[in-house]
Amino acid sequence: MLPSSKHRHWAPDGRVWLTSGIGNAPTWLLRAKKVIIELNHYHDPRVAELADIVIPGAPPRRNSVSIFHAMDRVGTRYVQIDPKKIVAVVETNLPDAGNMLDKQNPMCQQIADNVVTFLLQEMAHGRIPPEFLPLQSGVGNINNAVMARLGETRKFLRS
Repeated sequence: MLPSSKHRHWAPDGRVWLTSGIGNAPTWLLRAKKVIIELNHYHDPRVAELADIVIPGAPPRRNSVSIFHAMDRVGTRYVQIDPKKIVAVVETNLPDAGNMLDKQNPMCQQIADNVVTFLLQEMAHGRIPPEFLPLQSGVGNINNAVMARLGETRKFLRS
């Protein structure tokens, strides 16, 4: 018998509400043969209101994601999986472990410079439009260095 879903992190019909670090979890849940749910009571169930879960089609013919304003939503607040995949629910009450990022080092800075140079060259050759394209960034020393370098590069600044 699985624990109660009264905290709305999962439902018997296979809806799974994710909390932090959604990332590729929806795809993993859909592809998994078996799923173990972590029912973490530490997280307020309302955190799911922040989610907008979409699994886009495969490139190169996938549709664009039509988000134009901060409150736009194109997906759902949950991932729908086959409830037969849920084999266990583990209950916890723990905060997420955070990772401390290191200070920027020369390698991160060089990678950031290379990425910005590449993007500028692609724009110059017309493979990226002048108004640019949406970027998705993760978290980490290299990502932070790239985002900082993009922010410092006049070509990417908007008035």
